[in-house]
Amino acid sequence: MDSSKLREHFKRATTLPAEWSGDHFFTNERGEFIRYAYAPSQTGRKRGTIIHRHGAGESLDLYYETIGWYQHQGFDVWAYDLAGYGLSDGKNPNHNPSPKDTLHHVSDLHCFVHQVVKHDTKKPLIMSNHSLSGHSGLIYLHKHPDVFQAAIMSSPMFDIYRLGLPAVFRPVLRAIFNLACSIGMKDVETPVAGYSRILERVKKTSESLTTITLGEINYRGSVKQMMKELHPDRYRDRPTFGWVRAAYTTIVPTLRRKFLQSIRTPTLIGSAGILEELVDTGAHARAARIMPRAELAKMHLADHNLWHDNDKNHAEWTGYVSDFLDRIAPRTAMPPIFFGKKSPYILNDLDS
Repeated sequence: MDSSKLREHFKRATTLPAEWSGDHFFTNERGEFIRYAYAPSQTGRKRGTIIHRHGAGESLDLYYETIGWYQHQGFDVWAYDLAGYGLSDGKNPNHNPSPKDTLHHVSDLHCFVHQVVKHDTKKPLIMSNHSLSGHSGLIYLHKHPDVFQAAIMSSPMFDIYRLGLPAVFRPVLRAIFNLACSIGMKDVETPVAGYSRILERVKKTSESLTTITLGEINYRGSVKQMMKELHPDRYRDRPTFGWVRAAYTTIVPTLRRKFLQSIRTPTLIGSAGILEELVDTGAHARAARIMPRAELAKMHLADHNLWHDNDKNHAEWTGYVSDFLDRIAPRTAMPPIFFGKKSPYILNDLDS
C-alpha cells in the first residue's frame, strides 16, 4: 500500500466540506435529538438541493468526500445521522429491533425535509441514499410521491443478500432467521463471509481474470475503517439476526410489483457486482424493470460501498451520478428530458 496515497485519501475523507455547518440538532416526532449538517453549493450556478443519508452502522462523518463532490456539482447538501446512529439519539438498532425502526426513519426524513431543510422550490430536491437508507427511501417515495424530484440509490437495501440463492428461497431464509431468534440468537451478529469465498466466486464468473480489479487497492475503504476505529462511539456493529428478522417485515411488502409500479420518481439505482454480500442485486434489477422511471447502473466489479470503492469504481459510479444529475438539473438551460424505458439515456439495458 502506497503510504502517500493513503495519506492523500485520509486527508480528503477527514477534511470538512467547504463552508460546512455541522453538529446541529433537530427534534423528531419521538422527542429524539437528530444530528444534522449543511454544506452549500460551491459553483456559481446552484442546481438544486440534495439530502444525503448513510447506511447501516455508519454516520454522516464518513461522507465528507461525497458531500464535497455534490457541492462541486452545484448542489446544496443536507445530511443527518439516522436515529440510533452517529451522534443522533435513539436506541441501538441492534437491541430489540422492530419493524417500526424503518418507519421511524421514514418519518424522520419527512420531519427533516419540512422542518429543517431550506431549499429553492424552483430547483430540484433530490434524495441520496446508501444501503439501509435506500429501504426507507423507497417507502418514502411511495408515501410522499411529490416531495423529491429525483432519487439516487447506491447499493440500496431493497432486499437482503440470500447467499446467491434465488428469490424463491426467501421464505426459507426468513424462517431460518426467525428460528435463530427464537433460540436466543436475536442479538448475535450475522456472520461475515471470508475472503476465500470471494476469490472462489471470482473464479466462477465468466469475466476474464485480466479485467478483475481486485488487485487495485481500495484506499477509501481503508480510510473508512480507520475512521470507524478512531470514533468507535459513532458506529454500530454488524446487523444481528434480530435486526434482519425485523427488516424482512418491511422489505417483503416493498418488493411487490404494485408497490414498485407506484414509484414514479426518476431514480438511479447503483448496483454492485460479484463482491456484493450485503444486499440482493437481483432486487435492484427487478426494481429497475418495474419502476416506471428507474435506471440501473450495474457495476460488475464494484463492492457494496460504491462511494468508498477504489478509484476506478468510484470514478465509474460518480460518472453515472453526474450523468443522471445533468438530466435532472441541467447545468445550462435545456428542454426537459423524458425518463422511461424508451429513453435513449437509460444507463444500461434494464431487460438484459
